Amino acid sequence: MSAMTIFSMSIRYLREHLIKTVTSQTSGVEETDLRYVLTVPAIWNDNAKQFMREAAVEAGIDDSRLKLCLEPESASVWCQIISTDAKATLSKSGTQYMVVDLGGGTADISVHEKLIDGSLKELHKASGGPWGGNAVDNNYFDWLTEIFGKTTMDRFKTEQMADYFDLFREFETKKRNISLESEGKITFRVSASLKEIYQEVVGIPLKDNVANMGLSKMVTFIGDKLRIDASIVINFFEIPVNSMIAHVKEVLSEKEMKHVDTIVLVGGFAESELVHEEMRKKIQNKRIIFPDEAGLVVLKGAVRFGHIPDIITARVMPFTYGIKVRVPFDEKKHILSKKKSDNGKDEATDIFQVNVRAGQEIKLGQEYSSSMELASDISKDTSLRVFRSSNKKPKYVTDDDCKLLGQIRISSSEGKNLKDRRITATLVFGDTELLVKVKILETGKEFTKHIDCL
Repeated sequence: MSAMTIFSMSIRYLREHLIKTVTSQTSGVEETDLRYVLTVPAIWNDNAKQFMREAAVEAGIDDSRLKLCLEPESASVWCQIISTDAKATLSKSGTQYMVVDLGGGTADISVHEKLIDGSLKELHKASGGPWGGNAVDNNYFDWLTEIFGKTTMDRFKTEQMADYFDLFREFETKKRNISLESEGKITFRVSASLKEIYQEVVGIPLKDNVANMGLSKMVTFIGDKLRIDASIVINFFEIPVNSMIAHVKEVLSEKEMKHVDTIVLVGGFAESELVHEEMRKKIQNKRIIFPDEAGLVVLKGAVRFGHIPDIITARVMPFTYGIKVRVPFDEKKHILSKKKSDNGKDEATDIFQVNVRAGQEIKLGQEYSSSMELASDISKDTSLRVFRSSNKKPKYVTDDDCKLLGQIRISSSEGKNLKDRRITATLVFGDTELLVKVKILETGKEFTKHIDCL
């Protein structure tokens, strides 16, 4: 099925569940009174954010009452008011701290400073990687595949889906309590259906198969119990946890981060004992805080963010953003292949006109305007193309590090004759999503559009 169908079904279910619960417990609350906040991983690009917005609209949420919020920012907002030692540490103005949000799929990292007016300023662009708790689950599944065989596990997943999910639910519960000190064997339940499929497909007794792999001392089967030596289970954590810690250390090593002295770990995977131990062992010169109910911090912060959406007053741009324009050709500046002649004028095409640069600090709602002309043929629509680049000084939109972020179609009805084909395009930065305001100079008409990134 298409991802859009699945995502919108999930959001619709949550929305309907919420409305049913609210109306049964209170009176006088209309659906139109609600503002929705959808949290997204910080490392998601603009295309993924637009996809989530469209899925939410498809699920029946009014676009004008929907706000997207980055997960580590949401956690950072909540950390300002939680009533633990974290509050005392993080609530002083001038405090600089890192939030590491360890969810299922991703580890998201952001760095903020508490300002004197109580708002938050981003100090480092949001970053992270696929080092969430699911990576540990996947390592467990890959290990089971080695024991039972790929055909067995593929059939188990498709034919016995309820048992398959039970397998991971149990692992989820057990993995929170696994620590570096864990010894002996850890017991997991194996469903009868998995063993039946294995016998059909492989036919060799499980004991013999384990012995052939040289694991008879580390892995045993007793009835429906699978007992695995703790060292094997600890190994499932190694790559995701070490990758996350290495990235945290890399961010902290930058000279702008020298005053960051506190790290807050949030998210469901942050409740893992082993994650706590590895963080304390490998990052010893920082204060590390693990809030209670770490798995709910993002959720609660998102609610607060919905009430005070302008609490994050400045963000650091992850990319250089700009638009594609033409300029008069200059043989000292431009390569010959970009030269085009139009109405007797030599112009350079594919020029990347920079609005903001990667690493630049941008205040909420900061605007950058560019003047340009719509297509001279008034029967045609014009596309305003917005590009991004990882390079701070891109020259052409065709450079290898440049990517088309999306476009805005401006129809010919917006400019009915050649005279009013000049527009000002204003990119509005600093929010979770990028907006563009278009103004037709002749008529003064102005409208705001989301960039079509899909």
